[in-house]
Amino acid sequence: MSAPTANSGTVRFGCFEADLRSGELRKGGIKVKLEGQPFQVLAVLLERPGGLVTREELQKELWPDETFVDFEQGINAAVKRLRVALEDSADKPHFIETLPRRGYRFIGRIENGAHPVSAAIEENRLWPTLATAEPLSKDTFPTEAEIPRKTSARRRLVLIGLPAIATFFLLVFGLNLGSSRDRLLGRPAEGEITSIAVLPLENLTGDPEQQYFVDGMTDALITELGKISALRVISRTSAMAFKDSKKPLPEIARQLGVDAVLEGAVARNGDRVRITARVMHLSQERTLWAESYERDLHEISALQSEIVLVVADEIRVKLLNQEQARLARVRPVNPRAYEEFLRGRYLQAKMNPDDMRKALVYFQHALEIDPNYAPAYIGIVDAYTIGGGFQLGVSLKEGVAKMKEAAYKAVELDDATAAAHYALAKVKYYEWDLPGAEKEFQRALELNPSDAQVRRHYGHFLIALRRHADSIREMQHASVLDPLSPLLATEVGWTYYYARQYPQAIKQSRKALEMESDFKYAQLLLGESYWLQGQFEEALRSGWPGPYQPDGNRRAKEIYERKGAQAVMRWLVEDQERQMAKGPLAARDLNHLAASYSELGDKERALALLERAYQEHDPWLPMDMAAPRFDPLRSDPRFQDLLRRIGLPLAPRFMAGS
Repeated sequence: MSAPTANSGTVRFGCFEADLRSGELRKGGIKVKLEGQPFQVLAVLLERPGGLVTREELQKELWPDETFVDFEQGINAAVKRLRVALEDSADKPHFIETLPRRGYRFIGRIENGAHPVSAAIEENRLWPTLATAEPLSKDTFPTEAEIPRKTSARRRLVLIGLPAIATFFLLVFGLNLGSSRDRLLGRPAEGEITSIAVLPLENLTGDPEQQYFVDGMTDALITELGKISALRVISRTSAMAFKDSKKPLPEIARQLGVDAVLEGAVARNGDRVRITARVMHLSQERTLWAESYERDLHEISALQSEIVLVVADEIRVKLLNQEQARLARVRPVNPRAYEEFLRGRYLQAKMNPDDMRKALVYFQHALEIDPNYAPAYIGIVDAYTIGGGFQLGVSLKEGVAKMKEAAYKAVELDDATAAAHYALAKVKYYEWDLPGAEKEFQRALELNPSDAQVRRHYGHFLIALRRHADSIREMQHASVLDPLSPLLATEVGWTYYYARQYPQAIKQSRKALEMESDFKYAQLLLGESYWLQGQFEEALRSGWPGPYQPDGNRRAKEIYERKGAQAVMRWLVEDQERQMAKGPLAARDLNHLAASYSELGDKERALALLERAYQEHDPWLPMDMAAPRFDPLRSDPRFQDLLRRIGLPLAPRFMAGS
């Protein structure tokens, strides 16, 4: 048997087939979710069936030389995801065998001529009539005397039935009737809906002051649809860009990258609410469903769930049992508490300190009305998250304490809500409980896979752990869910920056600036990436050291022309020291000053400042310590000790970008 090659197309083993050209894995003709590095590992192993593939060889295949990642952890994660997809076990492998401290070997039998569908039929994995048949009893099995007669009868049945079966497959599979061929090949049928956007609902209340209520209905539908793992739901930020838009729906769908949109309107009379909605299939340019619902306000949760369940049924998206149960689970709502909460959320979305303070008051009012209203506790956590409480006039320590109290209460009241676990994840992250934070992030994403904000914050968390490939993946996923957000486009760039992949960071910053030409966060990333790449003139032309220092670029240019890059860094440090002399620096400013000293080669001052940030328990310290500017410190035992005390992975001394 000759070994398959990357150019040989499809490789079949067991009930699986791997298409090495398209990068797809199928089981019994049904596509299995496996992409990126785990599939690359499979492809490399299939190139040499039965032979050892060392971890070093996998490292070279999966990451280019200039990539800075934790290779050991990355390979382990890729192999683990591959085994999950193949339903394999490290202890009793059928396909992937581990050779300790050496590498891996593919031990499955490759069947070059096998048809993938036949293997699935043999295992009763393709046709429901086989898989759900009643189990055989011992009386069902033939006796020795019966075997020849039954075998002969079976042979006659096969000979008679083959022409009919062939005709059936020609009509159903060959002509793709009912999209059968698409389903068998594991690809979406033409017209299948896998993504949707909820456009801002129209305010038909007759009162502009009720906009907070209408926007709250839009948010709720986005959140409820986001619970469906088979559906990609566009985030609120990108959807709200089309509020009052006159653009045609196909153009909106193209910009958002979705198959369908849900649009509608909200009317209200006292505590009586009417929602009219319809779902448009954009490629087919037709209405799939339209309906009007009316309920009392205390039944609003049931109304929202009902709409989502009907939409899921109409667009024929598959719901997992637990998703069905979560969507069907509703609680009565106190109308007054609900209104106070919606007013708070409406103000909170404006993201400025004054409105954030007002939002907090509304959340507290909601809890005075109903002390067991979980969403209000979640709103409190979000309010204190912005600036760690600084913008609300409290200290960092006090802000985190208030977040913690509210987050635990939210989870206690509603353990099945993604937002509650996200709130607790942020608290644990700020407290440097990194294993606990990851558990809560993952639980939140399990409950709502389409929450772009959770994925974004989880991406930040993974930067702190130096799991750069995972961080990039999460940020990219978040950006797909929020495609019109310059913030998310920039965040993808920052993950590349932390991974020391500066050309990709520059590309992403330019993408964000195409969305919003004066977006300061992207301008900062662009200059930083050029500077650390050694392109000092390009960095200065792009505005470095950034838009947050109005006169900084002019002064930096003057110093650079006379004395060079090191002199510029010394001037920046001196300027930061002058700011420090005017009053105590915020904890994160200590980190930035420490990073500047590190780049200048002054390890003593850099480490002293980091120690101060540690003593003040700066929530951002774990992530900041992964920054490239701290690379000169990574081999220092004191830096390693600080990582250990925080609970972060120790930096390999031989790898500057770890």
